[in-house]
Formats: sequence, structure tokens, C-alpha cells
Amino acid sequence: MLANLRALLGMVADIVRLKGGPENLPTSTALLACVIGVFAVGTSIAAASVATPEQQTWPIQVVVGIVVTLGWFHVALGLAKKRERFIQTMTALFAVRALFTPVVIPLVATFRPYFAAAAAAADSASTTAAAVPAPSGALAALVLFLTIWLLTIEVRIIRAAFEWPIAGALFLVLMEEFAVVLVTGLLLASITG
Repeated sequence: MLANLRALLGMVADIVRLKGGPENLPTSTALLACVIGVFAVGTSIAAASVATPEQQTWPIQVVVGIVVTLGWFHVALGLAKKRERFIQTMTALFAVRALFTPVVIPLVATFRPYFAAAAAAADSASTTAAAVPAPSGALAALVLFLTIWLLTIEVRIIRAAFEWPIAGALFLVLMEEFAVVLVTGLLLASITG
């Protein structure tokens, strides 16, 4: 059991280091369920730790993100007639997201006070709004680097699954992210509206 876990983590590490792809992972629905569970727990802990009282919709966002991602790629792989690659592709995608998301969410949350102060200053006619120092350039560079690295890994996973050029895989990943945001926004608007 421990040897299998070590081998699995090695495969995921290879994917993160851009040395492997989803085809190296075992085809196991139980493994996919476990990886999604780890992703959901990690994302939930990170989101709950940085959510303000106004942002307590994170549980809905986590569930919608998982469901829309699974649905999006299930349909896309079906249309591409590569449905047999679904489990490995989703296992790789959620494993990578499980590694990155709990790190990226708190980093991005450090920018929240700066953006809130900037919005308040823009809304008020006076220039006496309390100034919040901008986060360091190194922190911004780290967030940008991690975001680009995650996007690169995801595009590589999708490219391997669909056997498409980079542009097509990038488009599919970005449209999936847009679909998650759109469905989440519509769902939250109908709940709160």
C-alpha cells in the first residue's frame, strides 16, 4: 500500500515537473474519487481560512467547480471520441489542483485588503481613504508564477488527453474555467437574488 502511494505521488510529481502525463496514472475510479476528495478538503480548508463573512459561499463554489469540471471534460472527451481517457485525465487534473489550490488561495487572499482599499478609494470622492500598502512585488511574482505554472501543467494534461495542439488545449482549459465561473455566478445569483 505504501509503495503504491509513493509510486502515485512520484507520477503526480512527474506531471508537475512536466516530465509525465496523465497516461502514466492508473485508470481507477476509486483513485479519482480519492483525489477529488483530497482536492475538495484542501480547497475547503484554504477557502474557509481566508473567507470573509461576506464570502461564505465557498462550499458552493467548491462543489460547482468539481461538478462543472467533470461534466465539461466528460462531454469534451466524448465529443472527441476519447472517453476512455476521462478517468486518468481527471485524476491528473484534480491531483495537480489539489497540490496548487491550497497554496494559491491564501496567497491571493493577501491581496484582498489592497483591492478593497483601492475600490473604496475609487468610490469615494475624497482622497482621505486609508491607504493599504500594496503587497510586495515578490509575492505578486510568486502568485503569477504559480498561476502560470498551474495553467501550463493543466494545458499539458489536456493536450496529452486530446492529442491537440497547445492552442486548442489552452482554449479548452480556459473555457472550462470560464464555465465554472459562469455556472457559479448564475447559481449564486439565483440563491441570493
